[in-house]
Amino acid sequence: MYWIIYSLSVICISYSLLRKNKFYNELSIFVFVLFVTPAQIDPSNNYYAPAIWTFFFNFVFEQTISIRPLRPLALTLPLCIIVLLLYSFFKKR
Repeated sequence: MYWIIYSLSVICISYSLLRKNKFYNELSIFVFVLFVTPAQIDPSNNYYAPAIWTFFFNFVFEQTISIRPLRPLALTLPLCIIVLLLYSFFKKR
């Protein structure tokens, strides 16, 4: 239930911030992927949270810089960029 509310709020925020931009569709998808990519909070349990916030809260509150929460972003963001480039290439044709 929380993921649905969080996803809808990310969609609304990205729409309101980027609606006047020339590359609205591409940037909205990129922002959505950036903020919704899940990462495990702790390796010993199966609880997930958005990767960007997990990294940020680990850095601020636990004062540790762990790359583990950013691994899912390192996989999904290049894939998202490739898909968006392919989309724009075929859209022009």
